[in-house]
Amino acid sequence: NHAPAAKYAMELGIHVYVQKPMTHNIREARLLTEMAREKKIVTQMGNQGASNPLLNMVQGWIDSGKLGKISEVNVWTNRPV
Repeated sequence: NHAPAAKYAMELGIHVYVQKPMTHNIREARLLTEMAREKKIVTQMGNQGASNPLLNMVQGWIDSGKLGKISEVNVWTNRPV
């Protein structure tokens, strides 16, 4: 859980990049979201999945228009939200 470190950095006015898991529950996530909004802090949650080469391939399809106009994206997870 990286919420305590992220909260501390935001209290100091520092923009934060947080690796997952950002928080252990939605309440913590909402508190960090509100704090970032109030303090005008830029935040980013990292995910190692973003380094997957397939991501670049799919992004290329999107950028080239190969997939047409995308109007909706559905995402599923095997973890509780």
